[in-house]
Amino acid sequence: MTMDGPTDAAFRLAFFPQTGSEEEYMQDGPITVFAPNDDALGDFAKAQGLSKVDLMNYDGLKDVILNHVAVGKFESGSMPAQVTMASGKVVDTAGLSYKKNDIKVGNGLIQAITTVIQ
Repeated sequence: MTMDGPTDAAFRLAFFPQTGSEEEYMQDGPITVFAPNDDALGDFAKAQGLSKVDLMNYDGLKDVILNHVAVGKFESGSMPAQVTMASGKVVDTAGLSYKKNDIKVGNGLIQAITTVIQ
């Protein structure tokens, strides 16, 4: 997941054990994570009537997290029009706004996006 700084990194990593979704992120891969930036998380929390800290107890958090993980390596130069996420949700990748592409990590790629996939 893309991090905007040490505090954001620690905050976002706290989501995974809270939801039991670390298995999807830690698998051998390859996986692609469409990671929302901090502003996107803040906007999503506000739309739910929550603070970012309260998101850790949001009932739908696991589904939201799994809406951002896709099995397979999806690079920006060969991105399919649609990608099926670990949640089963099919996402129109052309409709996403990208902040940074093709960030290589041990088990795949991160595509930094400016929205939360719901």
